[in-house]
Amino acid sequence: MVFTGIGAKRNNYLINDFLDNEQIEKSIYKYCQLPPESYQIKIDSLAFLKKEKLSAFVKKYKPSSFFEKIVKTNNEYSYYFSKEVYPLWHHGDSKRDILKSLTKDFYNYRKNINYNDDSLKENFIYNSFLKSSFNNLALQTHFEHSDKENAFRRSSLCYNLDRLKLIDSLVSNKFIKDDLLYHFTVSYLSRSKNTESNQAILESYLSRSKNEKGKKMMTRFTNSLNKLKEGSNIPNIQIVDYKNSEHSINSIIKSPTVISFWSHSFYDHFKESHYKINELKEKYPEVKFISINIDDYGLEKCKTSLNNNRFSCSDEYHFKNPEESIEILAIHPMTKTMIIDEHQKIVNSNTNIFSMRFEEQLLGLINR
Repeated sequence: MVFTGIGAKRNNYLINDFLDNEQIEKSIYKYCQLPPESYQIKIDSLAFLKKEKLSAFVKKYKPSSFFEKIVKTNNEYSYYFSKEVYPLWHHGDSKRDILKSLTKDFYNYRKNINYNDDSLKENFIYNSFLKSSFNNLALQTHFEHSDKENAFRRSSLCYNLDRLKLIDSLVSNKFIKDDLLYHFTVSYLSRSKNTESNQAILESYLSRSKNEKGKKMMTRFTNSLNKLKEGSNIPNIQIVDYKNSEHSINSIIKSPTVISFWSHSFYDHFKESHYKINELKEKYPEVKFISINIDDYGLEKCKTSLNNNRFSCSDEYHFKNPEESIEILAIHPMTKTMIIDEHQKIVNSNTNIFSMRFEEQLLGLINR
């Protein structure tokens, strides 16, 4: 997409800058495996190139000071983002040692950071920085009181509680705070299978958030997750096939089954997940693979999407009551996949067909 007309140069600059940042992020992930001094040189070089690019644009097109401020702010927070992700993206086993290896001035910019900038509350780069920053700040806080002999785990309840506490202490802007608290709480819950830990995270979230709607949604989400424990029966929700016939989900599970979900809102995932499922179907004929659309767009739109991509409508369904079913099955993130045995018992309520361990999980299902 490109713009023409008044303001076209500025809009196209911002679009290209966004696309460049996506590519730079991939490079940063590789650079994060370097020692701190070498990493610093790499990201400083990237920051210099961005500065030179803006300088040339300003000299040639003389944009407004407001435009220049936007780009400078994006560049600054993009640089800060690359600093914050270094310890967690580094492949080293000891995150504690990685933090200790950093120079004393590595995070000097933090003293000038505004964690409550209302003018940037919907800025993508600023929000990416905030999330990576609280990941890193919580890591440092976590090591102040955690057992030195234990390896760091992102799924640690203690670490996740530390992160919510830090957000509460550093962020006062209601919109930004609620967004961060909600994001990290959902992220933890969607990957946790421990009901006691789920309750602890939920209580921490509820005590800090001021968003009443979000609190109600989070409580329902947690309750749904806790009902999807291993060995529980899968909730018997109603689904509809592409001949417009209605079924209870239990009625179609008569063998080891994998249930995945898709949405038009995540179109790349829709296509890639179906390619992956077709590959898995050939390798594991003993397993039934069903795919459910979660949208409320009606039968024909879903059927058209499947046909246009040359995907079979066999073993494809959509929810009779999407909103209710999404809540009952706690569908988040979109990559969520469920493994069910032939007795309609849950084996895994939240796995991922793209995971390196997924086929190992399938073999365990087949050999039960």
